[in-house]
Amino acid sequence: MPKEQCPGQGATGEANRPRYQTYEAAELGLAEEKGGIGRIETGIERLLNGGKIDALVVETVVVAVQQNACNNEADQQEQCTWGEADGRVGSAARTGHIHSEAITVSARPGGAGSARACASLCLLRHPFKMRDRTFTLRWSRAPRPSGTGWTSFPRARGIPLKAREYLYLSLLTAGAFLVHGYHPYAEDAEFYVSAVKKLLNPSLYPIGAEIFARQTAFSLMPRVIATIVHTLHLPLETVLLAGHLLSYFLFLLGCWELSCLLFGSAPARWSAVALVAALLTIPVAATALFLMDQYLNPRSFSSVTTLFAVGAALEKRYGRVVVWLLITGLIHPLMMVFAAAFILLLGTGDSLQRKAALGGVLPGIGYLFQPPSEAYHRAAVSHSYYYVTQWAWYEWLGAIIPVALFFWFWRIARTRRMTNIERLCPVLIAWVLLSLAASFVLDVPHRFEVLAGLQPMRSLHLAYVFLFLMAGGLAAEFAAKRVVWLWLLVLLPLASGMAYVQIRLFPVSAHVEWPGSSARNRWVQAFLWIRQNTPTDAYFALDPAYMRSPGEELQAFLPVAERSAMPDAVKDSGAVTLFPDLAPKWWEQVSALRAWRTFQLSDFQEVGGRFGVGWVVVEQPGVQGLECPYENQAVKVCRVPRAMGTKPISPPPGTVARGANQW
Repeated sequence: MPKEQCPGQGATGEANRPRYQTYEAAELGLAEEKGGIGRIETGIERLLNGGKIDALVVETVVVAVQQNACNNEADQQEQCTWGEADGRVGSAARTGHIHSEAITVSARPGGAGSARACASLCLLRHPFKMRDRTFTLRWSRAPRPSGTGWTSFPRARGIPLKAREYLYLSLLTAGAFLVHGYHPYAEDAEFYVSAVKKLLNPSLYPIGAEIFARQTAFSLMPRVIATIVHTLHLPLETVLLAGHLLSYFLFLLGCWELSCLLFGSAPARWSAVALVAALLTIPVAATALFLMDQYLNPRSFSSVTTLFAVGAALEKRYGRVVVWLLITGLIHPLMMVFAAAFILLLGTGDSLQRKAALGGVLPGIGYLFQPPSEAYHRAAVSHSYYYVTQWAWYEWLGAIIPVALFFWFWRIARTRRMTNIERLCPVLIAWVLLSLAASFVLDVPHRFEVLAGLQPMRSLHLAYVFLFLMAGGLAAEFAAKRVVWLWLLVLLPLASGMAYVQIRLFPVSAHVEWPGSSARNRWVQAFLWIRQNTPTDAYFALDPAYMRSPGEELQAFLPVAERSAMPDAVKDSGAVTLFPDLAPKWWEQVSALRAWRTFQLSDFQEVGGRFGVGWVVVEQPGVQGLECPYENQAVKVCRVPRAMGTKPISPPPGTVARGANQW
């Protein structure tokens, strides 16, 4: 049959063409389909679901255009944009079963007014114009991969997103931002925003910078943000907001890419991504994580790069896997460990023995360390989710229910021949069970407690992403033409519920704390006063559990006040579990403040003389004898007077230098 080259395409030599075992359509049970692309999609799905072939390669597309369908070539060029064949034939190709590089086109006379065979490429991109065309397709059988040990996911070469898809993702990003709120100085911002401010102004935090310096020393993100602020002369708050929005968009983009590997229909894909967007701030069981936080931190972007790395692994693009893992490591080394472990688990295929061997690596590492110190133990036990025996009932449910759901999804996928989901669910089940086993092991022998900070259950973060993607997509598949009702009756109530929960978590602060807006939170107001009215080298003490105080809402002191402070027992203890050498000094200072709520003037003077503290932030009604130049309905900011006959104690020699050397 004569070949005809398409405009915009290079010549393809037979010598360079992949070699496959070729079958005619009739041999595979697919006779000539008539009546449009919908019939062809049905035939393709029937072939794949019947298990007759492992992957499809479109080798020949023969097109006969009926008379008067296209009057001339100019008409066709108005309908089509010539370009490289994308290899996507309806929903089956979008699930990753069509190899675009093997497409060729053959011509067949079609009578008066017939079009060139290259028009088939256009027609494949515009299925709504195919009512009067007749298609004959011939397939080739692609050999099953061998010798790699990887789960056999068909290779899917994606098409660049269209403007419409970017628009949809942008709308979902804006909606997720408004639903989940924004609090730039909450929780772990104590480490990362403080690190950025230290880079921008080295005179800040002359005392006690060791903890956040160690926490952020292996992440490039604070340096990147500081560079952007310094180079573009933008306010830090503006850059933080832009970075937060970008992380939401990229995360949803990563979810979209994964949904393209799981589902063939656009409604199922968008439902999957929309469900994740509605649940971005859902807590991950047995961890202190959300899918995405309400503020910018390295985990915001490491979650994105993890999704891209896993997607590349499923498509067997090993070079991209390495690149994405390296980027993840530069952003958040600990999350890179989890991403790499999951990809290695994918590589074990169906071997339970290999999965069990991989799960035994982490406990074995524990024997390389000495039993933890008492100070380290104190830091670790302040996080009950580190220990399986201390989990609440809802944490157990959150860890076990995903296993049951993945098994259910596997049954559905097996029945409906959804190959990728069918292959992925057993891996996710093994992933969760191995993490549970590792948590059990780390909770029992005292020696293994030194690994508690690794938090094996962080693996649930990735499992939850797949859980919601599969749940949203499968729900849309079952809803069929009623997918709009699915969005109205399920997704909108879920999003509303999540917004309500976030408002309840931050009842005093604005739901979205825009740059430059006035602070509503009384604690934040006091921190801002401290920034504007105290010396840069002022050293503060607060209740070690101040973040849990009523109305405080986990707003961090360091990045807002921009002043040094003694360590806390809520967030700093988490950093100590990752860096055990910080534990003795941390515990010395935290234990000195354990009776904070019963402190009197003499106690504050003792702390001031012992650690060099000159200021304190105390809750109302305060302590008699303290001079407090600022107060509001919640707190007072007070000076600590020196005890009679004592001299002010300077920070230990080298303290300032150690903080500065981290940068």
